[in-house]
Amino acid sequence: MEDFILKKESETNFEWKIRLCNAKLDKEIDYDWSELITILKLECSSDHLRKLSYAYKEFSAYINDKQKEKIIINNSEAKLTTEEDDFIHQLEEKIEKLEKERKKLQATKIEKNRNQRIESRFELLYENIKDAIETIEPPIFAPVYPTNMKQEHVVVMSDVHYGSTFVGVTNQYSREECVKRFNKLLGELIVYVKENKVSKIKLINGGDSLQGMLRISDVRMNDIPVVDALVEFSKIMIVFLNDLSKYCNVEYYHVNSANHTELRLLNASAGQMAVEDMEKIIVNYISDSLVSNERVSVNTQFNQDNIQFKILDYNVIALHGHQLNNVKTALRDLSDKYDKPFDFLILGHYHSGVEMVVGERKTYAKEVLVCPSFIGTCPYADKLMVGGKSTVKIHMFEEGKGRRRTENIVLN
Repeated sequence: MEDFILKKESETNFEWKIRLCNAKLDKEIDYDWSELITILKLECSSDHLRKLSYAYKEFSAYINDKQKEKIIINNSEAKLTTEEDDFIHQLEEKIEKLEKERKKLQATKIEKNRNQRIESRFELLYENIKDAIETIEPPIFAPVYPTNMKQEHVVVMSDVHYGSTFVGVTNQYSREECVKRFNKLLGELIVYVKENKVSKIKLINGGDSLQGMLRISDVRMNDIPVVDALVEFSKIMIVFLNDLSKYCNVEYYHVNSANHTELRLLNASAGQMAVEDMEKIIVNYISDSLVSNERVSVNTQFNQDNIQFKILDYNVIALHGHQLNNVKTALRDLSDKYDKPFDFLILGHYHSGVEMVVGERKTYAKEVLVCPSFIGTCPYADKLMVGGKSTVKIHMFEEGKGRRRTENIVLN
């Protein structure tokens, strides 16, 4: 493929340009128009080159048709014999068959080259991430408070959108601001652990950890490439969990599928490839880096687009929330889907905090707990005149009584 795109010695510059443009139109090469502009060193937009190529091809076809008409006229004037007619007809059939076989071979090569390029890109992605992973030394642990078997403290956070950079009406965000908020959150949690004598914290991350590439507008908000953002965010979470473990045990649960981090391969639409998600890479990155820290456990057991675990004896399911059509009936629907009586549903995605009672057990309420966003109000929320503070919630659960209280940690 690389040899194909090079200019041949026998070609003029114009012939080279026409050959590559025709090859793109005939799908003989797997390059974008923007890539062809770079290769051909042109100074025009990709859309202009595409339209010009279609127009030239149509004009060339018109000239060829006219030439064929002249040949037919000349042949008829020459009064070809029956034998000559048959020979030309047979020759045309053979040429047509050869052309079909050539097209088949081209199609096979294009598909092979496309698959090789995709596989190579992802192999490089995983190799870069693997090289970046470093185990981190545990901190000097402080004594842990005695365990209260009848209570659990659950910290829920979501929608960090790391890599996004903007200045809004009531909020501004950047990679530096994100780090400041994690530092503030760490300080607030240390105070909470000491005041409430907490021995263990369950930390739930509801997804959309990266700004991602959901729309062109999202890419414009990205401060750095998405892969770089993935590595940086993972390291921030690793340091945060490691530092928090100095004061208590930490169980980390990270939702494995979200709309901003989903890899929509081969032009797949949203939700078609939910299992292909960068959140999984982040979780495993964190798990590998903290393998030496006995106070941090990282959940790596996933369902297709959700995680399921226990808070005390309560059955909990957590997912990002972009998959749901009706939040009010989601707990019941998910219980039916998995044939499991879920007591609590934890969601992110909606960027505002809600505690919604959707049913009851004998001694406690069944609830949907929607987590506010870590990023806070963004320009899109400003446009819609909706939004909320950058907030992380702490829910305290008690045996037989469900969720007993909730505290908000405002970070901006």
